[in-house]
Amino acid sequence: MATGRRAEPLEIRSRPESTKPVRATIVLLHGWGSDAQNMLDSVSSIFPEEYRLVSIQAPRKTMAIGFMWYQMSAEGPVASTMIDSLSRLETTLDPETNLIPRDAPLFLVGFSQGGTIALSLATLRFNWMNGVACLSGSLLTDRTLPGPLGALKGMPVLVIHGKHDNVRRFGVARDTTRRLKAVGAKVEFYEHEEGHSIPPEAWQVVIRWVDALTVGARQRPLVS
Repeated sequence: MATGRRAEPLEIRSRPESTKPVRATIVLLHGWGSDAQNMLDSVSSIFPEEYRLVSIQAPRKTMAIGFMWYQMSAEGPVASTMIDSLSRLETTLDPETNLIPRDAPLFLVGFSQGGTIALSLATLRFNWMNGVACLSGSLLTDRTLPGPLGALKGMPVLVIHGKHDNVRRFGVARDTTRRLKAVGAKVEFYEHEEGHSIPPEAWQVVIRWVDALTVGARQRPLVS
């Protein structure tokens, strides 16, 4: 995203690394009203220790508690807030900044607003990541996406959504999957029985998806 001078990087929280070789770097993007530490704490006990976990905090405070990636209007995300978040996220993830090691495959995993931001950034910097997971999020319209959706051709994308989600209706996930497949993205879709949340079994799907893309083994089914 061309914005002139480099934007200020975002705040990062990381899990202490183990002595084992790093299998993959998982970059976590939290949802509205949460923060980087909360997202990190919620998954640290789920991911095996050989995964590097990096959680990035959204730049804008909500009116209540926590942070958000963008403001909403009746027409959708407010463009200026989206541009600001994406610019700062670009700086944070830019390999030249050395803020996040690039010694292992990198996956962008976002929940709700974080999922929308993850897919949006991928249209701009698809070559910075090995895959994108959108959990209870959505794909912006072609008119509001920061980059061409066709940039995601061949990109591994995991879409996870709850069938009883009252914040972002289940049909949104179906539409996201359809549009991604139409441009040639390598889409995996998983539905769960919860609402606007990520149950433990959904995180296990994320782990198996990353494992299948990094180990170099035969593709294993996401749902056992």
